[in-house]
Amino acid sequence: MRFVLFIGASFILSHRVYAQNLESFRKFQEEHFKQSVYYFKQSKIKQFSSLDSSQQTFIPWLDGNTINFLSSLNADAAANTNVTSLLNRSGAFALSGEGIICGIWEDGLVADHSEFQNRILGKEGTSVKSHATHVSGTILASGVLPAAKGMAPAAKAFTYFFDNDLAEMAALQINSSAKVSNHSYGTTTGWARVGGVWFWFGDAAISSIEDYKHGFYNNRTKAIDQLVNLCPDYTIVWPAGNDRGEPGDGTRPADCNQGTGYDCIIPEATAKNVITVGASNKFTSYISPLSITPSNFTSFGPTDDGRIKPDIVAPGVNILSTGSGSPTQYINSSG
Repeated sequence: MRFVLFIGASFILSHRVYAQNLESFRKFQEEHFKQSVYYFKQSKIKQFSSLDSSQQTFIPWLDGNTINFLSSLNADAAANTNVTSLLNRSGAFALSGEGIICGIWEDGLVADHSEFQNRILGKEGTSVKSHATHVSGTILASGVLPAAKGMAPAAKAFTYFFDNDLAEMAALQINSSAKVSNHSYGTTTGWARVGGVWFWFGDAAISSIEDYKHGFYNNRTKAIDQLVNLCPDYTIVWPAGNDRGEPGDGTRPADCNQGTGYDCIIPEATAKNVITVGASNKFTSYISPLSITPSNFTSFGPTDDGRIKPDIVAPGVNILSTGSGSPTQYINSSG
């Protein structure tokens, strides 16, 4: 009896310590976010959106004294990742995501769509974004249009704007049963188009020919790993990045180790405790590993400390999913 009481008391104590540590993490990240916003206002640094059809949003954030920017990364997919065998109702697993709640952090508000029914439990953002809606459909679409059926067609989700992600991720673990989240965005590295014009996001004081952030494990990366360490049953999915094949305007070498194609994983995706996903081309039938080919834009590793990334690849080229134009719109997009 004493042993049982001891075990029970130990469990309660450990749970309290876990909650306190997680809440401390959340408060720290929330305070960092507020300080960053104040710094950017004082410095008159504002977020800016591109003028092209991608509706891409750039959000500034501080890593120490360095200013970086976050931006979005843009049923064939189900077949190519073998998800169809898991969804098969007559199969051994018959999984659909029912009973699962996930978090989706994105570049804006997810549009209302017939594919979501009422399974989006909360939304955050001020303006509807195509990227946010397309990614959410890739995960959640119920299959009203069978070709656009998502990976977890019966799951539910909370959706968030990505500017205060780390604090919100911690809060979700404290207040919800959601144990998986998707983040199809990351630190803008190297060359990127803004309004159709090439901009370079590297630091010329460190290197004038390549962006040191490629493959780099920074303070933000460390915080992501710390969060998973505090919540060992929490699974975070992050894209490798889309920097391969970005030549820029010619004033500096192309991205990915001066155009060689390697060493251009974005910082968040170098985290040790996340699943880093690269983008592959779709295929009609699997014959051998040679059937799987990388897209011409997905970032390659390794990380700066020599680890292999990405961890897995999944189709990311011309994926059919929900559009933001109307509750019945579908679009093809890559990323």
